[in-house]
Amino acid sequence: MTSPSLDPDPVGESQAEDTPAPTGDPPTMGAVVRHGMVLFLMAATPFLLLAGMFLLDGFIR
Repeated sequence: MTSPSLDPDPVGESQAEDTPAPTGDPPTMGAVVRHGMVLFLMAATPFLLLAGMFLLDGFIR
């Protein structure tokens, strides 16, 4: 017979771990689209700057 101190899961201790934390409302479609546009612009910024440099170089010459 095991002693109560060796019990890996005494009653009442792990109940808080079993309950998931409330996550709130899911993101709306507008927020998803806005985040996608921001990420796309962040990824495209170097290429847009490079294209702008070539255009300015062509106009200046």
